[in-house]
Amino acid sequence: MMALQWQTHISALWAAGLLGVLAVWLVVLFRRLRRRHTARQAALLWIPKVVIVLLLVLAYFDPLTGRLRRASHQARLLILQDTSGSMEVADRPDGSRRRRSDHLRKTLEDGLDAYLDLEHYEFDRRLYGASEPTPPRQEIGPDDTPRPTDLGRCLLSLAEMPQGSDCLGAVLLTDGGDEYLRNFCVPSLPVYIVGVGSPPETWNDLAIADLDAPSTVEELAEFTVTIDAAAHTAASAAAEFSRRVGSCRLELAEQTASGWQPRDERTVDLSAGRARCEFQLTAPAEPGVRMYRVRLTGLPGELSALNNERRFSVEVQKKTIHILFYAQELGWPFGHIRRELGRDTAVRVTALYRLDAERLIVEGSRQAGDEILDRGFPARADLLGKYQVIIIGSFEISYWQPDQMQALLEYVRGGGGVIFLGGQSSFAGGGYAGTLLEPLFPWHLDAATAALQRGRFPVSLSLSAAEHGVMREPLRLLGQADSPFLESVNLPGGLRPAATGLLVVTVGDQNVPVVALQNYGQGRSLGIATNTLWKWTRRSPSEREAFGAFWRAAARCLAGTDEGGRYLSVQWDQAYYRTGEQARAAIRFAGRQGPDQIHLRATVRCGDQQHSVPVQPVGGQRHAYRAEFLLAEPAEHRFELQVLVGTQLLESYSKTFSGALRYNEGAHLEVDHAFLTELAGRCGGAYVPEAEFDRLVDHLQGRLWEQAVTTDVPLVQDRYVYIAVFLLVLVGEWILRRRMNLV
Repeated sequence: MMALQWQTHISALWAAGLLGVLAVWLVVLFRRLRRRHTARQAALLWIPKVVIVLLLVLAYFDPLTGRLRRASHQARLLILQDTSGSMEVADRPDGSRRRRSDHLRKTLEDGLDAYLDLEHYEFDRRLYGASEPTPPRQEIGPDDTPRPTDLGRCLLSLAEMPQGSDCLGAVLLTDGGDEYLRNFCVPSLPVYIVGVGSPPETWNDLAIADLDAPSTVEELAEFTVTIDAAAHTAASAAAEFSRRVGSCRLELAEQTASGWQPRDERTVDLSAGRARCEFQLTAPAEPGVRMYRVRLTGLPGELSALNNERRFSVEVQKKTIHILFYAQELGWPFGHIRRELGRDTAVRVTALYRLDAERLIVEGSRQAGDEILDRGFPARADLLGKYQVIIIGSFEISYWQPDQMQALLEYVRGGGGVIFLGGQSSFAGGGYAGTLLEPLFPWHLDAATAALQRGRFPVSLSLSAAEHGVMREPLRLLGQADSPFLESVNLPGGLRPAATGLLVVTVGDQNVPVVALQNYGQGRSLGIATNTLWKWTRRSPSEREAFGAFWRAAARCLAGTDEGGRYLSVQWDQAYYRTGEQARAAIRFAGRQGPDQIHLRATVRCGDQQHSVPVQPVGGQRHAYRAEFLLAEPAEHRFELQVLVGTQLLESYSKTFSGALRYNEGAHLEVDHAFLTELAGRCGGAYVPEAEFDRLVDHLQGRLWEQAVTTDVPLVQDRYVYIAVFLLVLVGEWILRRRMNLV
């Protein structure tokens, strides 16, 4: 409803009198016309007079109307439409996702075009400009693969576009990518996302729901690939489709020079909606990256075959990690440790323990030349060198010979790794203070606190500890548990200056590091000041997984298989990165030089371009640094790091990132509403599914009203309507009089 504001130039009393006089004059005028003409003719002649009088009164009182106008600048809105292969899937009776996104875009243009300048873009693996032609919708590529969705690259392109205060935001019409984005580049403008896709419950479809395969295996080692296959059957599904899902064929193939070669196949029953299948494979004899493909044979009437296939790669490595477990007796802790280490196909565990006062037992994995273990713990460092990691149980110092201690000390100094387990006879409680082995412990051993403490000691989930690769995954899993704790704690003493606390518990009013790591010479030593860590395997699934993840990561860290070199240790926050994401590295330096003596220089090269990468020290931690860079292109990025002492190069490190998408297009046809909601929220916008698209239009219109300017416009001058009506009435009256022969 239009509100009018009247502007009277005389008082209300005089205005009422004027209106009364005009009304009386009109009445008198009608009576005069009635005496000369018929009633119909009088009315026709009188009505124009009434309209003219009303128009004159309107002009005299000069009413104002408030009108919303655009702001002084022309606002813009970007519309980004997904044109990848999965958008061609017809998952509803009213057409494909692409067709529905076209309709949503048209609705947006019809509702906002009068108020905004709309710029239309399309994207798949990249963003196409408003005037740039896009590839055909049909499948492209040498292997006839659909165009993939690269949301990370799209958001990066959006962030690189020059924006101004006139840009209201961007609207993404998409079914979402097949991969989860983490450290992506956030655009400076709000991004609103519309999820285009129907619920899977309405489909007749088969899919590879999940796949679990090791990223690295040892050459000729056996490994397991676990596939979860799923079937969606709509309530209105044909009986034929429902019957056929009970017998589906799952095939695993390996890519060779001559193409995809089948390796194994299974028949899976998906009548219950989901089934798990395992393939046992043997790694090739030659190191390198091998590509595999799992394919579920499609059925007639299936929604799409895009999600019937999943590709994955496995890196075949030469190195085997040999671990020696040395204790006076074996118990529950060893059984759980050996089982979790055994889940890493590159790990071989040998146990040396005492059967009685005279006899020692060697069991587990054996290797050539380890017969020396039959006579006890080796007394030479070169014999210990057959093992990358040595785990020492809880027993007193009296069981050690001086030459055995010297051998262990030289072994670690030369590059080996040792893990000391906690317990009643560990650390100072076992008499290790003041011995040859004391420098290997990450703590200053204190006999005053040697007793093993028992109780309930809550675990601290500190973010600083999670920066180290050993604790990143365990702490993430512990964060899902309900108040994780330990039931026993050793109090060895204060940490050495070069040691790092990895796991902290609360003892009374103090925070005590119960897991600590230090570099010693070219090797490392890890202390675990508890003998109840294994009890996590009997609690929640997340604690059980945290226990296993800790031991596998610790073994690889001490074996030197984490990335880096003699002095450098580099841990990346993700196993792989996609275009548009930030690659972040935690760097540690193990040299004896002071922070003012060394200089770290990092660069990243992509094609012919090379850029320097800032390396920032981590506050409060000695020789700890951070570095990060953006994967700006879907191409190989080579990261190079150098450690300089003065002008002399001490050590260098390099790693290559591909930035490519891991999953094939359409691997996940379901719209991930939770991920898109988080994505839009981090970009300062909002997410709506296509069924609630009107809510987004209303929101954008509301933002427009917030920016609109209200102006007072005289009704008589608004768009020349008044003068047009005035002239039209005069012309109409003149024509009427001519027809009545009055002129």
